[in-house]
Amino acid sequence: MRLRWCVPVIAGALALATLACDNGGSPAKPVVPPPPACPSLEDFLHTVAIGRAPGGVLGAAVSGDVAFAAAGADGVRIFDMSDPADVRLLTTIPITDARGVDVEGTMLYVAAANDGLILVDVTNPSAAVVVGDADLPGCTVDVDAAGTHAYVANDDIGLAIVDVSNPAMPVVRGIENTPGRAVAVAASEPLVFVADELNGLRIVNAADPAAPFIVKTVAMPGAARGVAVSGDIVAVAAREGKLQLVDASLPGFASIVGSYPTSRDALSVALSGTVAFVAQGSGGIEVVDIATPASPVRMQSIGTASITRDVAVFGKQLAVAEDLSGVRVVSIATPASPAIDAYLPGGNIQAVVAMGDLLVVADASFGLRVFDPATRGVIGEIAIAGFSRDLAVADSIAYGAGDGNVPVVDLRDPTQPVALPAIAAGGPFDGVAVTDAFIYLLASTGTLVEQRLDGTGVPRTLVINGPYLPSLTIEDPYVYLPDRQGSLYAVVRSTMRLASVIPMGASAERVVFRRTDGPFGPVVRGWVAESGLTNGRAALEVYNFADIIFPTLVGTVPCGGGAVDVAFAGAYVAVAEGSDGCEIFQLTGETTARPVGYFPETALRVASFGDGFAVAAGASGLLLIGLDGCWSAR
Repeated sequence: MRLRWCVPVIAGALALATLACDNGGSPAKPVVPPPPACPSLEDFLHTVAIGRAPGGVLGAAVSGDVAFAAAGADGVRIFDMSDPADVRLLTTIPITDARGVDVEGTMLYVAAANDGLILVDVTNPSAAVVVGDADLPGCTVDVDAAGTHAYVANDDIGLAIVDVSNPAMPVVRGIENTPGRAVAVAASEPLVFVADELNGLRIVNAADPAAPFIVKTVAMPGAARGVAVSGDIVAVAAREGKLQLVDASLPGFASIVGSYPTSRDALSVALSGTVAFVAQGSGGIEVVDIATPASPVRMQSIGTASITRDVAVFGKQLAVAEDLSGVRVVSIATPASPAIDAYLPGGNIQAVVAMGDLLVVADASFGLRVFDPATRGVIGEIAIAGFSRDLAVADSIAYGAGDGNVPVVDLRDPTQPVALPAIAAGGPFDGVAVTDAFIYLLASTGTLVEQRLDGTGVPRTLVINGPYLPSLTIEDPYVYLPDRQGSLYAVVRSTMRLASVIPMGASAERVVFRRTDGPFGPVVRGWVAESGLTNGRAALEVYNFADIIFPTLVGTVPCGGGAVDVAFAGAYVAVAEGSDGCEIFQLTGETTARPVGYFPETALRVASFGDGFAVAAGASGLLLIGLDGCWSAR
């Protein structure tokens, strides 16, 4: 049913790929797909995280508004998730090594590694009480409770059947020592399905708990790591063998009847009717329609903030165990069409900026492209170097930041981009911004250059020694420079002198200013995207900049991953989190927001456009989230 390990699991990092070249070294142009179906707001909301708990989690279960998280050496954490904006830790059950959990009624079953199976009365979740345990040799990694029995996967003895009719005195009734390493179990009495890793799927008849026996072994094309059952169909997460579907209507003749090539290794699987939810480690969760087992169809992806180890269905909720970010509980009332699409695939897209009704895209592998969301097509492009790191557009003129001088492209006719003379400023530069008659260029090593767009006058330079400055933002009369060492520098534009060094809560990546009406006039707040940790969590920090020397921290919005960019569209906020994906929040106040969506694709930059967002996703292309009629704030 669900997967646990008895050895530590090290999370890997995602790597960005670049577009290969052909035609004698010229970058290949990606083929633009036809416009996909336009998802509605409801399609987005099915990915709502209705609760997230901190800490590493190996397994999770949900009962109503209460979530149970198996957190290894940290025991079992129990959370109240009735208020998504205020997830509260109710209590922690001190278990030496909690690997997996299942809940049945008011009883919680814990696969406790070398301590066997532990039973916990959770009638009152705030005062959970351990009431019994069953000692088992080896490492107990998974449990599926059904009626008066708990079926336990143990990597030493295989399948153990425990009578739990008296929770205070659970009794091991039978053992079927599978040939391989039992890592996951799912029960549909009298049958029990065991993921036996390299030895495939074992189908066990447990009609007599004291004498279980294997009735069929189904070989898998990869290591069987997770298993779930619904009716006669058994879904197996076969790691590199992806998702395999087995017809067990005749257990002795069970066989694979269909498969689905998940985008990454399949580690765990859960079923809700004819929908399969496949945990893919760094690839989040893939949702697959298995109504026709011979021809499964992808429905969508659900992003996670870190490595996804386990997934389990409880009614209309999906419990997701994330290696580094805790447990996420997701509403799955309406599994629907994909909520995000790579409308401009391929390349190495580093930045995107809205220009009227169009999007200007910086592709490090090609140059500059102009994209029309209305037709989902590229209407103009130019192969030009220098747009590998950042992009700015002013008065239909595009300026790039890269390894050399600053490229300049005339986009007044977006179907025919024209290269203008480059600005000789040296480089390399990591950031670019344009305002009035000036261009500002930033080298991450600490050099800020101001130069007139017409080339007249003498460029002015400010050098800030020591920090790493990833971006720049102009909010008159200042230029703001976030610092990954935990500061925000404010530079006076008129003098190009440092006005203030503002301490941040963590590593700062970008600041975006938002003006709102206050009781005494406009209020300027800066939303700072932080890739580091604030109180143990990556976050957006919100500051009131009424006093530039001492801005006041007025709000913190926790994020699932390291925030590198932020954009606003109506009542929504999009946060680019690099390889951790893109997270969508809904504003609940001037300085507060709640998570309403999460998408796993790499997100390097994000820009607002219409009622939605455009995401620069590196090798994954340009992603559009809820543009115009696709996502209207309601």
